[in-house]
Amino acid sequence: MRKIEVTAKNVESATKKGLQMLGKELEEVGIVVIDKGSMIKNAKIEVVVFENDDERKEWENAQSNIQTKIEEEVTLEEEKESRELTEEEQEIYGFAADFFQGLADRLNVEAKIYATVLGDDLYIKLVGKDLGVLIGHHGDTLEATQILINSLIRNKFEHYKKRVFLDIEGYREKRRNALQELASKMAAKVIKYKRSLKLEPMNSYERRIIHYTLQNVEHISTHSEGVEPNRCLIISYVD
Repeated sequence: MRKIEVTAKNVESATKKGLQMLGKELEEVGIVVIDKGSMIKNAKIEVVVFENDDERKEWENAQSNIQTKIEEEVTLEEEKESRELTEEEQEIYGFAADFFQGLADRLNVEAKIYATVLGDDLYIKLVGKDLGVLIGHHGDTLEATQILINSLIRNKFEHYKKRVFLDIEGYREKRRNALQELASKMAAKVIKYKRSLKLEPMNSYERRIIHYTLQNVEHISTHSEGVEPNRCLIISYVD
């Protein structure tokens, strides 16, 4: 069994480059993606050449075991991030659910309301049909509704000081993808001009997305400054 590492601007280019270097077709080799790359760093793959079918089977079994382990680790990480709601959070969820159910009825749309905890933040999630009216253009209505529900919660639950986050039809997932793209673009500027950049205020969950996206990028470090809810993430250049 022979292995080579190949880097290129993306996985597809690295694969083509590796096949050309080895004079092989795709079906004749095994491909392991080491790093998918980003706007500011190349992708890296490992190309494996097999001497016989037994080597291929052994390698495929090993890769299957690795994937299973990764999936288990992801599951454990998700479980670590989430937990059951406290009694107070249950009360807040019940209050919010009543509010959003009433709002959905007035708008004549169907919605199911759920609650979950990510990190230490309470998220209220709405799932249903025709909920775009509650998201609005670029999430404007979603953000306004989140401000409203937080105001109502603060008035009713005076001792609860944390913010409650609202997600509708997986919009936050799209936001995460946008934040990852933003992180790559801003880091590229930081590296180019060798100066720090301050991002807009974000909640702790969104700041973590930026941090994890950039944690292995050479010459980049991240830290947060300010006080909630105006705490910002700083992307800095390091030698």
